[in-house]
Amino acid sequence: MTTQPAPAQFTAEQITALADTLYDALYAITPFAEPHFADENQGLENAVRAVLTAATHEAQQPETEAHPTETEWVLETLWRTNGEWRRHCPARTTRDEAEQDHERSITHDPSRQYRIVRVVTTSTAEPAPHECEEPTL
Repeated sequence: MTTQPAPAQFTAEQITALADTLYDALYAITPFAEPHFADENQGLENAVRAVLTAATHEAQQPETEAHPTETEWVLETLWRTNGEWRRHCPARTTRDEAEQDHERSITHDPSRQYRIVRVVTTSTAEPAPHECEEPTL
């Protein structure tokens, strides 16, 4: 396994410290980091680098992105009549708020099924349509 270069704003010591401290958390964060775990020591450092690089890349708005990516959390409930999941509460800006909605809903009606859904919205600027050209005769 090759060592990935550290993002410029992080030292090798910081990467190693994060790798040592965040083993369990990184494994659970995202499937994106999982392939980097082949070797527990070097793999952890590469996983930290990959996650930090991805986070740094996501923070930079690409030219085609019309607005920054928005993330919100929604509590949904399973409708008994048709088996569809539907919003139960308004969208929340943090997962903690959605978890509070979840707890309140379970207390109010424990017979229903609930789930928290993360909604990520990306707005992409589409290229301008080409002007219609006049046909030549």
